[in-house]
Amino acid sequence: MKQVWFKQFCKLLFLVLVIAFFPLGIVAQNVEKIGISYQKTGDGLYDMYVENPSFYPVQFLLNFTELDNYETSDPLPYICTLFPGKVKLMTLRRTILDIPGSFKHKYETRVGAYPVNYDQNTVYQLPVPPGKSTKAIWFDLSKSDDPAKIMWAFSLTAGDTVYACREGVVCMLTESKVNNGYRAGENSITVCHPDNSFGKYEVFADSSMFVKVGDKVNTGTPIGLAGGSNYAVGSHVRFSAYYCNVRIDSITGQRLRNYYKYVDPLFQTSDGKTTQVKADQLYTK
Repeated sequence: MKQVWFKQFCKLLFLVLVIAFFPLGIVAQNVEKIGISYQKTGDGLYDMYVENPSFYPVQFLLNFTELDNYETSDPLPYICTLFPGKVKLMTLRRTILDIPGSFKHKYETRVGAYPVNYDQNTVYQLPVPPGKSTKAIWFDLSKSDDPAKIMWAFSLTAGDTVYACREGVVCMLTESKVNNGYRAGENSITVCHPDNSFGKYEVFADSSMFVKVGDKVNTGTPIGLAGGSNYAVGSHVRFSAYYCNVRIDSITGQRLRNYYKYVDPLFQTSDGKTTQVKADQLYTK
Protein backbone atom coordinates (compact mmCIF):
# COMPACT_ATOMS: atom_id res chain seq x y z
CA MET A 1 0.00 0.00 0.00
CA LYS A 2 2.82 2.39 0.91
CA GLN A 3 4.60 1.58 -2.36
CA VAL A 4 1.48 2.43 -4.39
CA TRP A 5 1.03 5.71 -2.50
CA PHE A 6 4.71 6.60 -3.04
CA LYS A 7 4.47 5.95 -6.81
CA GLN A 8 1.37 8.17 -7.05
CA PHE A 9 3.16 10.90 -5.09
CA CYS A 10 6.17 10.74 -7.45
CA LYS A 11 3.91 11.04 -10.50
CA LEU A 12 2.16 14.07 -8.99
CA LEU A 13 5.50 15.68 -8.09
CA PHE A 14 6.74 15.15 -11.65
CA LEU A 15 3.65 16.90 -13.07
CA VAL A 16 4.14 19.84 -10.70
CA LEU A 17 7.76 20.21 -11.79
CA VAL A 18 6.78 20.03 -15.46
CA ILE A 19 4.20 22.78 -15.00
CA ALA A 20 6.58 24.95 -12.97
CA PHE A 21 9.59 24.76 -15.24
CA PHE A 22 8.09 24.21 -18.70
CA PRO A 23 4.89 26.26 -18.85
CA LEU A 24 5.17 27.30 -22.48
CA GLY A 25 6.92 24.43 -24.22
CA ILE A 26 10.24 24.40 -26.02
CA VAL A 27 11.40 27.30 -28.15
CA ALA A 28 12.84 26.68 -31.63
CA GLN A 29 11.27 23.28 -31.99
CA ASN A 30 12.43 20.60 -34.38
CA VAL A 31 10.24 19.88 -37.39
CA GLU A 32 8.67 16.89 -39.05
CA LYS A 33 11.10 14.47 -40.64
CA ILE A 34 12.67 15.87 -43.80
CA GLY A 35 12.70 13.53 -46.79
CA ILE A 36 16.08 13.07 -48.50
CA SER A 37 16.61 11.03 -51.65
CA TYR A 38 19.32 10.55 -54.29
CA GLN A 39 18.91 10.11 -58.03
CA LYS A 40 21.75 8.65 -60.08
CA THR A 41 22.29 10.77 -63.18
CA GLY A 42 25.52 9.28 -64.51
CA ASP A 43 28.63 7.30 -63.64
CA GLY A 44 29.57 8.47 -60.15
CA LEU A 45 26.97 11.29 -60.21
CA TYR A 46 24.05 11.66 -57.80
CA ASP A 47 21.54 14.49 -57.46
CA MET A 48 20.37 15.06 -53.89
CA TYR A 49 16.70 15.98 -53.35
CA VAL A 50 15.19 17.31 -50.13
CA GLU A 51 11.48 17.45 -49.29
CA ASN A 52 9.85 19.56 -46.57
CA PRO A 53 6.49 17.84 -45.87
CA SER A 54 5.18 20.55 -43.53
CA PHE A 55 3.22 23.73 -44.24
CA TYR A 56 5.88 26.07 -42.85
CA PRO A 57 9.44 26.94 -43.88
CA VAL A 58 12.35 25.41 -41.98
CA GLN A 59 16.00 26.27 -41.52
CA PHE A 60 18.07 23.38 -42.80
CA LEU A 61 21.73 22.60 -42.02
CA LEU A 62 23.31 19.74 -43.98
CA ASN A 63 26.65 18.06 -43.50
CA PHE A 64 28.22 14.66 -44.21
CA THR A 65 29.64 12.31 -41.60
CA GLU A 66 31.15 10.27 -44.43
CA LEU A 67 32.36 11.59 -47.78
CA ASP A 68 34.80 9.06 -49.15
CA ASN A 69 35.97 9.73 -52.71
CA TYR A 70 33.02 12.07 -53.29
CA GLU A 71 32.77 15.84 -53.51
CA THR A 72 29.72 18.08 -53.31
CA SER A 73 28.72 20.78 -55.77
CA ASP A 74 28.24 23.24 -52.89
CA PRO A 75 30.38 24.07 -49.85
CA LEU A 76 29.67 22.36 -46.53
CA PRO A 77 28.01 22.81 -44.14
CA TYR A 78 25.15 23.71 -46.44
CA ILE A 79 22.60 26.08 -44.89
CA CYS A 80 19.33 27.19 -46.46
CA THR A 81 15.63 27.73 -45.85
CA LEU A 82 13.45 24.89 -47.09
CA PHE A 83 9.95 25.89 -48.09
CA PRO A 84 7.15 23.30 -48.33
CA GLY A 85 7.74 20.92 -51.22
CA LYS A 86 10.61 19.05 -52.87
CA VAL A 87 13.74 20.63 -54.38
CA LYS A 88 17.07 19.55 -55.82
CA LEU A 89 19.69 20.61 -53.30
CA MET A 90 23.07 19.64 -54.74
CA THR A 91 25.04 17.11 -56.77
CA LEU A 92 27.58 14.60 -55.47
CA ARG A 93 30.38 13.56 -57.81
CA ARG A 94 32.79 10.64 -57.36
CA THR A 95 36.27 12.14 -57.36
CA ILE A 96 38.10 9.17 -58.95
CA LEU A 97 35.76 7.01 -61.02
CA ASP A 98 37.89 3.85 -60.87
CA ILE A 99 37.85 3.82 -57.06
CA PRO A 100 34.71 2.97 -55.02
CA GLY A 101 33.32 5.66 -52.73
CA SER A 102 30.63 6.28 -50.16
CA PHE A 103 28.77 9.11 -48.46
CA LYS A 104 26.45 9.54 -45.49
CA HIS A 105 24.58 12.72 -44.61
CA LYS A 106 23.29 14.26 -41.40
CA TYR A 107 21.12 17.32 -40.91
CA GLU A 108 19.47 19.66 -38.41
CA THR A 109 16.22 21.59 -38.79
CA ARG A 110 14.36 24.34 -36.96
CA VAL A 111 10.95 25.86 -37.60
CA GLY A 112 11.07 29.15 -39.49
CA ALA A 113 12.73 30.92 -42.40
CA TYR A 114 15.86 33.05 -42.02
CA PRO A 115 16.22 35.90 -42.62
CA VAL A 116 12.68 37.35 -42.47
CA ASN A 117 12.02 40.85 -43.75
CA TYR A 118 9.30 41.72 -41.25
CA ASP A 119 7.52 45.06 -41.67
CA GLN A 120 7.03 46.62 -38.22
CA ASN A 121 4.06 48.57 -39.62
CA THR A 122 2.12 45.38 -40.42
CA VAL A 123 -1.51 45.76 -39.32
CA TYR A 124 -3.44 42.97 -37.55
CA GLN A 125 -7.16 42.65 -36.93
CA LEU A 126 -8.38 41.87 -33.42
CA PRO A 127 -9.18 38.14 -33.11
CA VAL A 128 -12.68 38.84 -31.72
CA PRO A 129 -16.11 39.05 -33.42
CA PRO A 130 -16.89 42.23 -35.42
CA GLY A 131 -18.33 44.95 -33.19
CA LYS A 132 -17.19 43.13 -30.05
CA SER A 133 -15.53 45.14 -27.28
CA THR A 134 -12.68 43.27 -25.66
CA LYS A 135 -10.27 43.93 -22.81
CA ALA A 136 -6.57 43.46 -23.56
CA ILE A 137 -4.80 41.28 -21.00
CA TRP A 138 -1.00 41.27 -20.68
CA PHE A 139 0.76 38.03 -19.79
CA ASP A 140 3.90 38.46 -17.70
CA LEU A 141 6.34 35.93 -19.16
CA SER A 142 9.50 37.24 -17.50
CA LYS A 143 9.97 33.93 -15.68
CA SER A 144 9.05 31.70 -18.60
CA ASP A 145 11.34 29.66 -20.85
CA ASP A 146 11.41 32.63 -23.25
CA PRO A 147 11.39 35.97 -21.37
CA ALA A 148 11.42 37.88 -24.68
CA LYS A 149 8.00 36.50 -25.59
CA ILE A 150 5.14 38.96 -26.05
CA MET A 151 1.68 37.53 -25.60
CA TRP A 152 -1.65 39.35 -25.45
CA ALA A 153 -4.98 37.88 -24.47
CA PHE A 154 -8.37 39.30 -25.40
CA SER A 155 -11.44 38.79 -23.24
CA LEU A 156 -14.35 36.93 -24.79
CA THR A 157 -17.50 35.13 -23.78
CA ALA A 158 -17.16 31.35 -23.75
CA GLY A 159 -18.21 30.05 -27.16
CA ASP A 160 -17.51 33.31 -29.01
CA THR A 161 -15.96 32.85 -32.44
CA VAL A 162 -12.24 33.56 -32.79
CA TYR A 163 -11.09 35.15 -36.07
CA ALA A 164 -7.75 35.17 -37.90
CA CYS A 165 -5.76 38.38 -37.37
CA ARG A 166 -3.85 38.00 -40.64
CA GLU A 167 -3.99 35.86 -43.75
CA GLY A 168 -1.81 32.80 -44.13
CA VAL A 169 -1.77 29.01 -44.03
CA VAL A 170 -2.60 26.93 -40.96
CA CYS A 171 0.73 25.19 -40.35
CA MET A 172 0.34 23.72 -36.85
CA LEU A 173 -2.62 22.68 -34.76
CA THR A 174 -2.62 21.30 -31.23
CA GLU A 175 -5.63 19.85 -29.47
CA SER A 176 -4.61 18.95 -25.94
CA LYS A 177 -6.32 16.26 -23.94
CA VAL A 178 -7.20 16.43 -20.28
CA ASN A 179 -5.37 13.60 -18.49
CA ASN A 180 -6.08 12.91 -14.82
CA GLY A 181 -7.13 16.52 -14.27
CA TYR A 182 -4.01 18.05 -15.87
CA ARG A 183 -3.91 19.60 -19.35
CA ALA A 184 -0.44 19.44 -20.89
CA GLY A 185 -1.06 22.52 -23.04
CA GLU A 186 -3.68 24.75 -24.59
CA ASN A 187 -5.61 24.04 -27.76
CA SER A 188 -3.81 26.14 -30.34
CA ILE A 189 -3.65 27.11 -34.01
CA THR A 190 -0.51 28.50 -35.67
CA VAL A 191 -0.70 30.36 -38.99
CA CYS A 192 2.28 31.00 -41.26
CA HIS A 193 1.90 34.43 -42.86
CA PRO A 194 3.05 35.37 -46.40
CA ASP A 195 6.17 37.10 -44.97
CA ASN A 196 7.11 33.84 -43.14
CA SER A 197 6.23 35.21 -39.72
CA PHE A 198 3.81 33.27 -37.51
CA GLY A 199 0.66 34.01 -35.56
CA LYS A 200 -0.30 31.66 -32.74
CA TYR A 201 -3.79 31.52 -31.23
CA GLU A 202 -4.38 29.66 -27.97
CA VAL A 203 -7.18 28.66 -25.57
CA PHE A 204 -9.87 27.19 -27.81
CA ALA A 205 -12.78 25.20 -26.49
CA ASP A 206 -12.35 21.45 -26.92
CA SER A 207 -13.26 20.10 -30.38
CA SER A 208 -14.16 23.61 -31.58
CA MET A 209 -11.53 24.45 -34.18
CA PHE A 210 -12.91 25.13 -37.66
CA VAL A 211 -9.67 24.70 -39.60
CA LYS A 212 -7.07 22.00 -40.21
CA VAL A 213 -3.40 22.02 -41.10
CA GLY A 214 -2.93 23.16 -44.69
CA ASP A 215 -6.03 25.37 -44.81
CA LYS A 216 -5.69 28.88 -46.25
CA VAL A 217 -7.18 31.58 -44.03
CA ASN A 218 -7.84 35.22 -44.79
CA THR A 219 -7.90 38.12 -42.36
CA GLY A 220 -11.20 37.69 -40.51
CA THR A 221 -11.68 33.98 -41.26
CA PRO A 222 -13.46 32.20 -38.34
CA ILE A 223 -11.02 29.62 -36.93
CA GLY A 224 -12.61 28.30 -33.72
CA LEU A 225 -14.53 28.96 -30.51
CA ALA A 226 -13.13 30.61 -27.40
CA GLY A 227 -12.46 28.55 -24.28
CA GLY A 228 -10.71 29.36 -21.01
CA SER A 229 -13.78 29.94 -18.83
CA ASN A 230 -11.93 28.09 -16.04
CA TYR A 231 -9.29 30.84 -15.81
CA ALA A 232 -9.45 33.64 -13.25
CA VAL A 233 -9.52 36.21 -16.08
CA GLY A 234 -12.45 34.38 -17.69
CA SER A 235 -12.82 33.17 -21.25
CA HIS A 236 -10.29 34.64 -23.66
CA VAL A 237 -8.07 34.00 -26.66
CA ARG A 238 -4.29 34.43 -26.52
CA PHE A 239 -2.33 35.71 -29.50
CA SER A 240 1.39 36.03 -30.20
CA ALA A 241 3.20 37.08 -33.39
CA TYR A 242 6.82 36.16 -34.06
CA TYR A 243 9.44 35.24 -36.64
CA CYS A 244 12.80 33.46 -36.77
CA ASN A 245 15.61 35.69 -35.51
CA VAL A 246 18.71 33.45 -35.38
CA ARG A 247 20.51 31.52 -38.11
CA ILE A 248 20.59 27.80 -37.38
CA ASP A 249 24.38 27.45 -37.25
CA SER A 250 24.60 30.00 -34.41
CA ILE A 251 22.04 28.35 -32.12
CA THR A 252 23.93 27.71 -28.92
CA GLY A 253 23.05 28.17 -25.27
CA GLN A 254 21.39 31.51 -24.59
CA ARG A 255 20.73 32.25 -28.25
CA LEU A 256 18.33 29.32 -28.41
CA ARG A 257 16.09 31.16 -25.93
CA ASN A 258 15.84 34.07 -28.36
CA TYR A 259 15.45 32.01 -31.52
CA TYR A 260 12.18 33.79 -32.24
CA LYS A 261 11.68 37.55 -32.28
CA TYR A 262 8.29 38.41 -30.81
CA VAL A 263 6.52 41.56 -31.98
CA ASP A 264 4.00 43.83 -30.29
CA PRO A 265 1.44 43.99 -33.12
CA LEU A 266 -0.41 47.00 -34.44
CA PHE A 267 -4.13 46.24 -34.23
CA GLN A 268 -6.85 48.02 -36.19
CA THR A 269 -9.87 49.14 -34.15
CA SER A 270 -13.43 50.11 -35.04
CA ASP A 271 -12.53 53.81 -35.46
CA GLY A 272 -10.13 52.89 -38.27
CA LYS A 273 -7.03 53.66 -36.23
CA THR A 274 -4.11 51.31 -35.62
CA THR A 275 -2.60 50.94 -32.18
CA GLN A 276 -0.47 48.76 -29.94
CA VAL A 277 -2.89 47.64 -27.26
CA LYS A 278 -2.40 48.39 -23.57
CA ALA A 279 -3.26 46.19 -20.62
CA ASP A 280 -6.77 46.48 -19.15
CA GLN A 281 -7.95 48.81 -21.91
CA LEU A 282 -11.09 48.15 -23.96
CA TYR A 283 -10.93 47.90 -27.76
CA THR A 284 -13.69 47.36 -30.31
CA LYS A 285 -13.23 45.50 -33.58
